[in-house]
Order: sequence, then structure tokens, then C-alpha cells
Amino acid sequence: MEITSFIPIIPVLLLSLFILNIFNKTILKIELPKGRNQSIDGLRGYLAIFVFFHHSIVWYFFLKNGYWAFTPSNLYNHLGTTSVGFFFMITSFLFFSKIANSQNRKLNWKQLYIGRVLRILPLYLTICIVVFTIVLIKSNWILIEPIENITKEIIQWISFIQVDINNYADTRIIVARVVWSLAFEWLFYFSLPLFGWLCFRVRASKLTFILSLLLFALYAYIIWNFYPVGAVKRLCPFLGGIAAVFAYKTNSLKELSRSNYLSINIAILILITLFFFRDAYSIVPFLLIVIIFISFALGNSLFGILLHPYSQLLGLISYSIYLLHGILLFTTLNFIPGLKSIVIASPINYWIFISFNCTILVLVSAISYKFIEHPFIVKTSKINQGKKVTLSL
Repeated sequence: MEITSFIPIIPVLLLSLFILNIFNKTILKIELPKGRNQSIDGLRGYLAIFVFFHHSIVWYFFLKNGYWAFTPSNLYNHLGTTSVGFFFMITSFLFFSKIANSQNRKLNWKQLYIGRVLRILPLYLTICIVVFTIVLIKSNWILIEPIENITKEIIQWISFIQVDINNYADTRIIVARVVWSLAFEWLFYFSLPLFGWLCFRVRASKLTFILSLLLFALYAYIIWNFYPVGAVKRLCPFLGGIAAVFAYKTNSLKELSRSNYLSINIAILILITLFFFRDAYSIVPFLLIVIIFISFALGNSLFGILLHPYSQLLGLISYSIYLLHGILLFTTLNFIPGLKSIVIASPINYWIFISFNCTILVLVSAISYKFIEHPFIVKTSKINQGKKVTLSL
């Protein structure tokens, strides 16, 4: 069996979903929210797991060759880059929809941005603490750089700039280099007052408008200086989400999107994209994934798969999966003696390793969601209802 075979993905994923569901029913008892775009919710979880599979194979070749790069497989490259592209489309679809629904009236921008901070930062700051601790462990608890340099590097990480800390060359690999995507997300969030006014005449106070433009400029600078490779191409998926907002207003498209006939065509388009194109950033595959996403945004559930409770639960913990999977891969491969040589001895050994990690990942992510993410989601809900809350970690 080739290491880049797609066949092991299915049993590994099904096993992880089954164990996650049992764990939730017997111990965590996380309740699934209702009244949301369930196809999008279900999609999120699979995207996060696909990114895990992508980085698992990247790690395999990193162990073999010593450098972090794309895999030789179109499929596994798509599981990383295209999945992140879909995440960007989800973000732009949801938040551009919020603006479109506020047309010709004021939007509560304060609530929007507080909600984003409470949704993203608690888990991310926790991840940063874990990264800093791992760096210290790998540095034998010795400060190699001056304290002012390390302080600057920590501030950069908190600002979504992934740099090496304490001169430890593999710092970014601890999180599988996913932090860049959060910088792109914040660039989009800070663009919303401008595009809301231009497209829908949604008003914002002068202070909100000026602050958002300044922060937009700051993150444009960060992306241009720290993530310049393919930056423009990486921003394009946000346009796909915006296109879905306008498609969503067409009732005839909604009816068509929910048919099994369309699901068959979507499945065909997905297979064409995954196996015949190296990435999703040239014109043809990009248009294909935009069409695929629009169908999901309009309610297509891919034969009901995305609506299944297993899928909905996986979607609920997708942010934790996305941020935690790199740490799990790094710690197991670096802190379990002799594991590296065992897992790269054969593709079968490595897939056993992946299956173990995938199961642990979904369980740890469910715990992370329950005790780190969910309390702040509740606080966000209270803020949106105008209630006073106490903000504490």
C-alpha cells in the first residue's frame, strides 16, 4: 500500500467518528445546536479532519526527507489547501450574509467583533501557551535569545504571526504552520465595515470605520511581509463565499441544491478536482470548488452525510481539531522514544499511527470544545442578547 493511498482515510475517519459519538454520549454530553446552516456545520468537521490527514502525510515525508513541503499526491495537497479555501468561503459567506441582512440599517459592530474575539482567542491563546512550553522543553529550558527578542516573538505569535521562538527552528511546525490562516481571517473581518458600506450601505460609526481600516491595513502589512507567497491566491476563496451570498437569495437555486441529482454531480466535481488538479488556485479548479461550496451553502447535504449527528458533532469541534492536530502530531513524534523509526518503517505502520492520532485528536478536541470554546460561546450569546457577562479565563 502506498502512503498516499486514499483508501485508509475512510475506515480511520469512520472509527474516529464512532468513538467520538460514544465518548460524547457517555461522558461529555455536548448538545448539538439547532436552527443553523447544518450543511455548513457538517462540512466544517470534515474540512478540519482533512487538514489533519494532509499534515499527517506531510509529516511522513518530513521525517523521510527532512523538509516541510507539499506531498507528491494531488489528493493530499487538496485535503490541506482546498480545505482551508473552503474555510475561508464559510467565513465570508456567514459574515457577508450578516451584512447583507443588515442592509440600509446599522449593524452592531461592537457585538460582531467581541463575538469574534471570544470565539477565536481563548483557544488560540491556550495553543500559544502550549507552543511556548514545547519550545522551552526542546530548548532544555535555556533562553538562547535575549529576553526582549523572545518577548517580541511571543507578541508576534499572539498577533497571528508564526515565527521561530528562542531560535528553535521547528517552532512553526509545532502547529503544522496553520497560524497564517487566522491572519487572513482577521484581514477579512476588518474589511467588513468598508465592504458593508460599499455593497449594502450598512453604516458604522466613524470610530469603528477608522479603527477597522487601520487594523485592515495592519493585517495587510502582516500578510504582505510574513505570508507573501501566494497571498493573493489565498484570498480568492473569500470571493467564493461572497458569491454564495448572492446565490442564496435565489429560491429556485435552493430547491435545486437539495436534490440527490445535484449531490451526484457535486461528488463528481469533487473527484475531478481532487484527482486531476494539483491545487485549487488555477482558474478551472477554483471555479469548481466555488460551485461545490455554493451548493453546500444553499443546503445540499451530500446525500444527507453532512446532516448526520456524527457530522454535526464533528463540525462543532472543528476549530479545536484545526488548531490542535499539529500539536498532537508534533508531540507524539517528538516525545515518544523510538516512535519515529517505527512509524516510517512501512506505510501500514504509519497509517496505524495516523488512526491512533485521529481518534485521540477528536476526543481531545471534544474536551477542548466543552471546556475552552463553549463557555465563551455562551458569553458571546449573552452579549448578543444585551446581558452583562464576566470575561475570565
